[in-house]
Amino acid sequence: MKRLEGTTDMDVFRVLAHWDNKAGVWWTESEDVRGLVAESATLEGLLDDIKRLIPDLLELNHGSSARQFQIHLLADRVEGVLIAA
Repeated sequence: MKRLEGTTDMDVFRVLAHWDNKAGVWWTESEDVRGLVAESATLEGLLDDIKRLIPDLLELNHGSSARQFQIHLLADRVEGVLIAA
């Protein structure tokens, strides 16, 4: 669990979201939340899943759950663009 500089005393979990163009889904990775695995067709859906999963993973990994936390979601998506001549 980390706290980002300039934030409140609340725990902040950094989650990376990557776009899988072939599968058409966003998927996650996080060094802050061990075992966090989620995927969704939308970032909003992914964030909903992350909010639901983190308390359970904190309980499993640390024996306690945060009452409040922040998610620092960083999205990574690369799109090719073809410019017509």
